[in-house]
Amino acid sequence: MKRYIFRFTLLALLSCDAAADFVYRWQDESGHVHYSDQVPPEQSKYRRERLNRHGRTVEVLERAKTPAEIEQEEQLRRLRAEQRRLLAEQRAYDSALLRTFRSEEDMTAALQSKLNTIDVLIKIAEANQSRLKAQLEIQEKRAAALDRDGKIIPKKLIDSIRATQRQIADNRKNIDAHNQEKQRLRDKFERDIRRFRALTGANTADNGVPKHRKTNAESDQAKEKSIGLIHCADAAHCDKAWEVARSYVERYATTELQIDTDHILMTAGPRSETDISLTVSKIPGEASGGRLFLNARCKESALGRELCASAKVHRIRAGFRPFIEAVLDSPS
Repeated sequence: MKRYIFRFTLLALLSCDAAADFVYRWQDESGHVHYSDQVPPEQSKYRRERLNRHGRTVEVLERAKTPAEIEQEEQLRRLRAEQRRLLAEQRAYDSALLRTFRSEEDMTAALQSKLNTIDVLIKIAEANQSRLKAQLEIQEKRAAALDRDGKIIPKKLIDSIRATQRQIADNRKNIDAHNQEKQRLRDKFERDIRRFRALTGANTADNGVPKHRKTNAESDQAKEKSIGLIHCADAAHCDKAWEVARSYVERYATTELQIDTDHILMTAGPRSETDISLTVSKIPGEASGGRLFLNARCKESALGRELCASAKVHRIRAGFRPFIEAVLDSPS
């Protein structure tokens, strides 16, 4: 019965104006269905379909977005742009790593060479430190002797003692900085060796570096109500959240983890219509310690776009922050 009423209404609308090649159909919040060849401005907030003379849908026009939704989409756009930048940096770093080293032995040799160079600088600084301390001891003994004899200690000698003390302090800082640089190099080597193993161990044509795939930003932004974004209280909080984020990605992504560094967690691109690929990026630049952002990707197809706009993917995004907080807040 409803079908006959619709056809009658549609034919009536089209016959009223020979120039009207289509009509719009929409439903308001009360559930009433409207048909018209023009949409009143106050009705543009509803999702509507454009129907041809045969009553077939030829175009779907989404409802007008609220200011809050527009603001959220802009935030997502910025976050995704930053995530793409981090991924591009990672790919460039991976490429340089593979161009520079042929084996783990090469990497170990390069590290040792750098450590040896720093050790030479430390030995020079320590020798200089011994000389300065001996110099200070002589200066202090001379000042003590003058003081015992009741003589005034010359200002020049006092200034020399203070200058030597400053040199000793500065030299100590220099030695500490060299030792810190050695530790930084060791930490970097550990990260690089893990990444090198992942890249050379992956049996792919591009040495394990995932090819760039466009994210379904349009599908994601159309219906998202929340985003997977976490603000870190400080750097330590970000580091803890990062470890938890890895388990979240492994639990909900349907493809294997392909990039695992200190600022990018990314699973392989979607291969089937039902695959969900996840990427988490650690975005720096905030005094609080940074942000973690979760993004989902689906196959570049009609079904893939539908999946990325679905409630399932929405729940994965919306559940990211509560999952992290629940684990971090739980007693050890």
